[in-house]
Amino acid sequence: NVTISHNAITSPNVIYAEHNINVDASIFDQPGSTCVGYAGPANGLIVSDSIASDAGASNQGFVQGTPTFVNGSAGDYHLVPWSPGVDFANEAPVSETEYEHYDLDGNPRETNLSSIPNVQPGYFAYRDAGAYELQFVCAPDEVFCSGFDH
Repeated sequence: NVTISHNAITSPNVIYAEHNINVDASIFDQPGSTCVGYAGPANGLIVSDSIASDAGASNQGFVQGTPTFVNGSAGDYHLVPWSPGVDFANEAPVSETEYEHYDLDGNPRETNLSSIPNVQPGYFAYRDAGAYELQFVCAPDEVFCSGFDH
């Protein structure tokens, strides 16, 4: 689970690989760049449950979409509830380590928000794509919404 957004790169690719690469539950928001430049062996690029702002990335297995961050220009890459990355990724991979159970803030990944539909058709998707997992959603009329009562 990684989030790459608006980096100051000079390469035409966000990631370039000549060997096998597995991209899972990640967000590549780098308009104008190709997500993955891949020159490795056939079937060596595996992309699952990932979103890219680059329309051409769908040829590589990404779902094309523009993630909506809390404040990406200020470095806050947490997703807002209406972002396409929320409850987007499938359950944890079999090979995950104990650290993959948590997001970059240390919050649990297994947070299924009942107020947000799971968007991946055909299976139960409840993890967010990217580095952070949305923990709760506040109703617009709630006065206090800090998460202490959720």
